[in-house]
Amino acid sequence: MKNIIKTCWNSNYCKIILATLFSTLTLPLIFNALSIATIWRVGILFLLVNLIVSAIFGTWIKHTKQPKWTFLILPLSFLLLILVRYPKHIYVYLFLLLYLLVEYLAFLLADSKK
Repeated sequence: MKNIIKTCWNSNYCKIILATLFSTLTLPLIFNALSIATIWRVGILFLLVNLIVSAIFGTWIKHTKQPKWTFLILPLSFLLLILVRYPKHIYVYLFLLLYLLVEYLAFLLADSKK
């Protein structure tokens, strides 16, 4: 069991999945528990934090030469949060597209020499 945990922790996917779960699932629930207004939750979390995380993930995918399906980790975890917790409005689907586009743009703009 210890070797499985160590192997998982040392893999590239473990860190990306943990960061995704934190930014798309844990932070919105914390904001909701603290009774932060919806407009602030959308503005700070869904726009600012998740866009920064999307850009970081895009450059990470380029630098570590990950398969292209890893672009879907952040948008799909955000979709999971929305399907479980929040009402389904059109802006949710626009955020999904925006996260995917920012990841891909960061992927294209990342310097592959690092």
